Amino acid sequence: MESGFSFVRSRITGSGLVYLGRAWGDHSRVIFSYTFMDKVVIPEGWNSWGVQRPETSGVYYGEYRCSGPGANWTGRVHWARLLTYEEAQPFLGTYYVYGDSWLLGPP
Repeated sequence: MESGFSFVRSRITGSGLVYLGRAWGDHSRVIFSYTFMDKVVIPEGWNSWGVQRPETSGVYYGEYRCSGPGANWTGRVHWARLLTYEEAQPFLGTYYVYGDSWLLGPP
C-alpha cells in the first residue's frame, strides 16, 4: 500500500484529548516523526475504529523520535509501532508523497 499520512517535524497541541489516528478501513497508514506531542494525546495513541485485529489487517501506525508528554509509550496500543531509523526512512522525505513531481514543479 503506497498511501497514508506522514507528519514530520510537527506539533500536536491544544485542548481536550485526541488520537493520533484511527483506522479508515484496512491498510490505514499514519506516521509521526520528530513531532512534539503535548499532553492532549490519549495514552493509547491510536484507535482501531472498529477494524477487527488491526495488527493483521494491514493497519500501520508508527512513531519515530517524537517528544513531549504525549509521546510517552506507556499505554500505547500493542499494534502501534515505535519505528527504527530504517523503518522511518521512507516516510521522512518528500519522496513518500512523490514530492519531487508536485512540490518542486517542472524542471
